[in-house]
Amino acid sequence: MVDMDRIRNAFADKQSPLRVHRMWQSIEAACIDTSPAPSRWCVTVLATGAVVAAALMLALIWPKADVGPLMLQAGAPIKNTIVTAQPMRTRFSDGSFLDTAKGTSLKLVENTSHSVAFSMLQGEAYFNIQPGGPRVWRVNCMGIFVTVVGTAFVCRGQSEQVTLEVKRGAVLVDGKGVEKGPRKLVAGNAITVGPKHVFTKKDKDNNNDNDVNNVDNMNNANENGDNAGRSNLTASRAPHASAAQPVWKIQAEAGNYIEAFDRLGADKVASLTAQSNDVDELFQLSDVARRNGHPRDAIGPLETIIRRFPQNARAALASYTLGRLYLEHLKAPVKATEAFKKALSLGLPAALTETAEAKQIRAMLQYNTTEGKKLASEYLMRYPDGRYRQKVEAWLQATVSQ
Repeated sequence: MVDMDRIRNAFADKQSPLRVHRMWQSIEAACIDTSPAPSRWCVTVLATGAVVAAALMLALIWPKADVGPLMLQAGAPIKNTIVTAQPMRTRFSDGSFLDTAKGTSLKLVENTSHSVAFSMLQGEAYFNIQPGGPRVWRVNCMGIFVTVVGTAFVCRGQSEQVTLEVKRGAVLVDGKGVEKGPRKLVAGNAITVGPKHVFTKKDKDNNNDNDVNNVDNMNNANENGDNAGRSNLTASRAPHASAAQPVWKIQAEAGNYIEAFDRLGADKVASLTAQSNDVDELFQLSDVARRNGHPRDAIGPLETIIRRFPQNARAALASYTLGRLYLEHLKAPVKATEAFKKALSLGLPAALTETAEAKQIRAMLQYNTTEGKKLASEYLMRYPDGRYRQKVEAWLQATVSQ
């Protein structure tokens, strides 16, 4: 019998002409017979194979339809300049979307059926590019040139540095500040370009919610970025002695948080927090305490960052992390709500804005149902396709059944 499934599968696979050729050979071999007249089924199979081969060749050489330039999801053209006065999500016709933080500015420099290119001038943007799309995306991330097909990454400019973090897939980066020329970054990698360049592989926290990892990644990228000359992967870097650094900090930078906390203890965390004027060091102190199961000791350094350095670009991240600690570890929903509200007001990175709003709702519903419902309604209107829509609706339903 003719294996029609094989024929159909080969026809569906437009990238396998060799497979069709081999199938054709097997069909011809099967038709060789010692009888004087060819069998009827062989003639039928040969004819069918000829049709399949012809159709396959047409599919391979036939020009693809021109899908036109990328558009907004609603069908409107994309503006040449995008400037955001407040956090905003922009959805595109190919399923991709762009989250931009307050004060972000981008220019659309190319838009065809095969390619789209943006130039980011300032701020922070989260690009979530639909895999399998018809276009190659190129982004000039303030001097870091990024080429992708389907991936997700964050571009952030602060002070004199630009950081690019890959959240999903892989990207090719190049630019004046990218050491050793073009390089490939995969999910979990980041590169910071500025007065001190660094390439890092993030140390991920064991938490069921990826957004804690996002905060850790952003913190680690900057911590590593302030260590000049260290371009090796964080995960593979062994601690080494240094006269300029205390042992606890060396251990923390190597990811050895248990050893770091053993060197410190709760009292030393508190005393160093009171003395420190370094945002990076304060983040390190908080991370060491938090990762060792001491959430109360982790609060002091974060509150110090928010109080002393409210203009620092990472103050919003400190407030967000503080909200997570209050909500999930210390069961203090009132303080959690205040922390998330503060994080949003300080200009939280676009990749975490929606998450902070959802967690603020979760915290508020635990002690003020009326205000919590109001926040939830605003969230559902602002994010009709939000990541936390189902959770928010479930929280609202739970308040009704109580």
